[in-house]
Amino acid sequence: MPQMMPAAQLPPFLLRNARLLPNRDDILPLLSRHAVIAEVGVMTGDFSKKILDICKPRLFYALDIFNVHELPEVWGGHRRKCLLIKPSRLFMNPALRKTSPAGR
Repeated sequence: MPQMMPAAQLPPFLLRNARLLPNRDDILPLLSRHAVIAEVGVMTGDFSKKILDICKPRLFYALDIFNVHELPEVWGGHRRKCLLIKPSRLFMNPALRKTSPAGR
């Protein structure tokens, strides 16, 4: 097995104003409103919806490879349960689609 490289230490100046939050939902009220926001790994779009509702971004980028159909299981369960949610609903739902000027 190859040796893992040790993680680089963060310089103290990057941690000066750091805050520890119990979960990712708690950061949403702290983010700027009407800003450009990107979410990497949107999966089912649930957190994307929260971002849109709370932050009301001027432009929102939802990034994902949408390969859930290729996985044998998702979050410890059969992928079929996740596929019923339809990860692409974020882009198919007109209410979410109209959040960006280009409808993307």
